[in-house]
Amino acid sequence: YHSWALSYHGLGKVKTQTLRFLEAYDDFDRAKQLADFILEDQPDEEDTLLLLLNIYQDWGDAAYENRDISIAHKNYKAGIELIEQLILEHPDDADYLFLYTLMLDRKAHYFPIHIAPKELLDIREEAVDILKRLVNDFPGISKYQLNLAVAYEKLGDISLKAGNLAGAKRYYSSAVSKMQALYAAEPINNHYKNILALNYGKLGETMMELSEFDSARELFEQELGWAQTLTKVDPGNQDYISGYIIAKCHMGSYCARITALDQAEEYYESAIKLTLSALEKNKKTKRYHLILASTRTELAELLFPTKPSKALILIEEATRGLEQWLQVHQNEGEGWLYLAQAHSNRYAAEVR
Repeated sequence: YHSWALSYHGLGKVKTQTLRFLEAYDDFDRAKQLADFILEDQPDEEDTLLLLLNIYQDWGDAAYENRDISIAHKNYKAGIELIEQLILEHPDDADYLFLYTLMLDRKAHYFPIHIAPKELLDIREEAVDILKRLVNDFPGISKYQLNLAVAYEKLGDISLKAGNLAGAKRYYSSAVSKMQALYAAEPINNHYKNILALNYGKLGETMMELSEFDSARELFEQELGWAQTLTKVDPGNQDYISGYIIAKCHMGSYCARITALDQAEEYYESAIKLTLSALEKNKKTKRYHLILASTRTELAELLFPTKPSKALILIEEATRGLEQWLQVHQNEGEGWLYLAQAHSNRYAAEVR
């Protein structure tokens, strides 16, 4: 029965990857029923308990990706309750503690930053405290160090959006430090390089907001260099391509802040060109449509004082591109928010 449950769980994960969400739900449900059946006779069977926890987690992730929020939260809640029960019974079990941090990450989905930033911060800090303990007790296990770096990054995201620049600088610096150590120990790991590049960019954004422009430039240059290298190593990797585009936008934003306007325009134009090229190969990739609209808008803002006609064209292109994409992807709530902003930008542009 355990092998049968594993098979259905695996099928659910494969169907999630191919966006066959409803079929994935059915497979996860069958896997859960089989796990429940085993636990009726063997309630402490560890392998099955861990399998059930993974089922809840992956089912929740699939539902969250498919915007079935109630289904996602139902499974996340069940997974959180299960791991909390296991932690009470085994408070020093490293594997359970680590799984608890993973479920805390899912719990964070309950608290969007604009609605409940304090609750979200508490959850992220609890995860950091557990991961710091695991890193201290098991310094040779890289997944604990990696997840601690990511947890610091997420605390930085919360702080930056809340306007706590000192906190953002502290957390992003911690994330960078942890990732640099991981990279130094395993320099061929491209995943580490990518996360480090992203954190260079986030720390650079923070330094720019703090008006520490020299530090911001150094960080953005490192981000750009690493992102460019990764796209050469693996030119088909969508994460690397989007990271490279964002790095170009960061350089554009930096140049605009120091009034190097021609350089800023070049970076933004290059980012737009790269995004359009990526969309030619991957028309369904949501992030490219949103990045393209955002980059066109940023460039338009830059050009309004000197090239208002070109700026207006960029705003029109951003609006039209989103409208065309949303005709096919009508359930993309984030896309509609971007479109609403694009219409607002177009109105403001016409007034100006």
